[in-house]
Amino acid sequence: MKHALSWLLSVLVSGSAAGLLHADDVTAKPVRLASGVIQSERVKLTPLSLNAPGLEAKSLAEMRWRGAGGWGGWTELVPAWEGTDILVAPGHLLMIEKERVKDFYAEPMAAEPEVVFDGKYLWASFPSPSRMVAFDQDGTEVIRVTEADGLPRGRRRIPMLPTEPGRILAAGGCFTDHVQTPSWVATVEIWNGKGKVKLLLTANKPWPEAWPVNVADKELRFDPDWIVGHEDATGRNWAFISRERIQPLVVDLATLEVTAYPVERMKDPDWFPRLDPPKRAFLSYGGRMYIACSRHGFKVLEFDSKTKRMKIQSQYDTDKMSGLYAGNAILDEGWMWIVGEAKWLRRNIKTGMVETLVKERRSLPGFGSGRVWKMQVSNAYGLVAWQGGELFHVGVAGE
Repeated sequence: MKHALSWLLSVLVSGSAAGLLHADDVTAKPVRLASGVIQSERVKLTPLSLNAPGLEAKSLAEMRWRGAGGWGGWTELVPAWEGTDILVAPGHLLMIEKERVKDFYAEPMAAEPEVVFDGKYLWASFPSPSRMVAFDQDGTEVIRVTEADGLPRGRRRIPMLPTEPGRILAAGGCFTDHVQTPSWVATVEIWNGKGKVKLLLTANKPWPEAWPVNVADKELRFDPDWIVGHEDATGRNWAFISRERIQPLVVDLATLEVTAYPVERMKDPDWFPRLDPPKRAFLSYGGRMYIACSRHGFKVLEFDSKTKRMKIQSQYDTDKMSGLYAGNAILDEGWMWIVGEAKWLRRNIKTGMVETLVKERRSLPGFGSGRVWKMQVSNAYGLVAWQGGELFHVGVAGE
């Protein structure tokens, strides 16, 4: 006990308590310039004045919408048609263009939908009961697919991945024994003006009452959070479907074969490197998969199509925190932005050089709010970030 206390005291005095305390500079804070721009170390955040005419004449940051879980603000931005983005809120979708925001679709008592754009159509999926809607640019429903059309039930969400215009990969289900809902993977496509559902997998095996669990068993019920796509070094396309605590499913998008990621032990070096959301933490580029960590840093991996395993090629300033749903890996104009809860980095695509743009999270606006920063490349505004309802254009000081 005496030795442990002495060690703890020495660590605290030396200031190297990296594993015990956040090494924040408590004096760091955002600086608001005369222009209204907020500077956080090397990052410049320019507030975007997005008023919502006709939507109670409030600013977008103040707006609240009613959904199945109550009232809430917008949470996601999805780049869609040229010059436009879609904002996702509880039971509502809004279209955003420069200096213009308008209602796109509303289903006020619905859960917040999952939304993707396939290059031609915008898709929104809703659980309980399951339904998917594809829209064209003017907001017209192209198809609506429901459980009556063969779409299986999803409990919390139905994540999607576009595979080509008019076709998506989707998954849903539940892993608990309290809800007897089989989990599933399917393709949904627009076919002769209607929705066509093709089931690829139905998983209905109950979870064992105690560990160990065969985490590579594709028949176990699961509740998916995300689907991410990846083009490997040979040009072959794959999809990975999360199953919360266990290894993801792997879908060969050429054959539509579904398997489980074939690693059963956490100590295996090829254990899938991230199980937590969000899907924006994953970026497929140049035949490799880049995965942002929740707090800071990233890993670079290659997928072996024969063994169906991920192999770590390199990593930078990584953390091992799980359960924190943060992390962004975003490509923009020759730079890969890696934005976590604690640090903002960017990597030069050509040279591989990594710069730390924000090293003290207290220098960012909204520190202590409990919300995480999200990032996306907007079709209307370029690189943007948000934490809550206020949207910022992102730039770098001196550039």
